[in-house]
Amino acid sequence: MSQGYIPEKPKQIVIASRTEQENELLRKKLQPLLNSLPEGARVSTTRPQATKLELGGRPDLIIFNFNEWQQNELDWVETLRREGFDRMIMILAKAEAPKAVQNLALLERVVYLEKPYE
Repeated sequence: MSQGYIPEKPKQIVIASRTEQENELLRKKLQPLLNSLPEGARVSTTRPQATKLELGGRPDLIIFNFNEWQQNELDWVETLRREGFDRMIMILAKAEAPKAVQNLALLERVVYLEKPYE
């Protein structure tokens, strides 16, 4: 019986929040899910402005964790794409500017989850 796809290495995930406290809170929320991955996951944390520096580790997923989503945050996502990051980006935020969220629909491999969420 096939077990399906099992990656050869742990997933590399970067969490980018405005504060280390927010990074740690999200990491704790994600821990049960991360523990369920048979290959494991390596999670690193950073600030949104420094996310470009994490690209050298070839992350599989970048999670932007914001209290609100506006043009500055969209600029960070677009910068990562211009720098060549072509993998998944997840955005956790409350949308104060609907136009910024609409612009996300134009980007490939971007998932937006509006706060608050369960």
